[in-house]
Amino acid sequence: MSTKVMRRLPLIGIVVVLVLALASIMIPRANTAPQRVALLGTTLPQNPAPGFSLRDQFGARVSLRQFRGHPVVLTFMDSNCTALCPVVAETVHRSLSEMGSAGRNVAVLAISTNPEHDTSATIRRFSNQHHLLNRWHFLTSPRGELQPIWDAYHLYVAPASSSPLVDQHHTSATYLLDKRGRERVLMTADPATSDLITDLRILLGLRPQATTAFGVPAPEAGHPAPLFAARTLDGRSVSLRSLRGKVVLLNFWATWCTACKSEVPMLSRWYRQTRGRNLMVLGVNEQEDRGTVAAYLRKYAMPYPVALDESSVLGARYDVAALPKSLIVDGQGVVQMVKLGELSEHDFAAHVAPLLNR
Repeated sequence: MSTKVMRRLPLIGIVVVLVLALASIMIPRANTAPQRVALLGTTLPQNPAPGFSLRDQFGARVSLRQFRGHPVVLTFMDSNCTALCPVVAETVHRSLSEMGSAGRNVAVLAISTNPEHDTSATIRRFSNQHHLLNRWHFLTSPRGELQPIWDAYHLYVAPASSSPLVDQHHTSATYLLDKRGRERVLMTADPATSDLITDLRILLGLRPQATTAFGVPAPEAGHPAPLFAARTLDGRSVSLRSLRGKVVLLNFWATWCTACKSEVPMLSRWYRQTRGRNLMVLGVNEQEDRGTVAAYLRKYAMPYPVALDESSVLGARYDVAALPKSLIVDGQGVVQMVKLGELSEHDFAAHVAPLLNR
């Protein structure tokens, strides 16, 4: 090799290195950072929420600062209201209930918009009606002390009315504050339950819960089971509310499903063995007519009741995308197990028997 060629090799190497270096700068790299889940509602610029200190329905002094470390639902209410306030209160209650144990880590504050007529008695009555008496702080004070708070949260409240029977007009606003006390979301009018749950789970640092075709949270272990009402093949009405106090095994099935057929002997045995021990096995037939189901039951005896879900209303509510699907719900209406596919003896031993032995 000539000396001339040998001298060029280092120069070529330097050029290659420079080209690769430039390429690494110019070619965009894949973003491997985890993607933030977007909050719903109107997102706010994360400013510190204006502070306040007021008295609640029990006369206790409550300040916003004491809830640092917890997401806060901050809303504005009139305990005498007959229009939107009761709807928002019910949405808050339903959202906390459907969140299960996670909901206990959320603080809820309601500030009066009718201080002249929001008395301790009316506030406690309103709170009781919406199952929130011991779950939220309904705060009030004289109008002069509340006005700066309303202004700070951009709330319009009409002048005082002489009668408590007249709805006090005010802006409907529900703020969601994060654990650091910052304004994160504003929801106006009546927030959707699913939106409120999604945002609160994000602010708690939990993954958003999947939703069904109805836009409600899909059933998950540890969360309340969606309420339902249906009719069995023999015409009896059955509802989850009427089964409260019992362990409920919901089994979604169809006559064409081979795995569903394989489960019948085992489900029948569980049903017979636990009679009198507070277990209700309920088969839910999906999208088949009464005649088809009746003919199948004459051939394959099922001792437990079978509900018809011809339009798949229950199936949508319970997020049934394939069969069989089974859920075990405890006596308090909380889902303890969700299983897609054929049940096993292990499922009974691990999830049903412990509930019956409590």
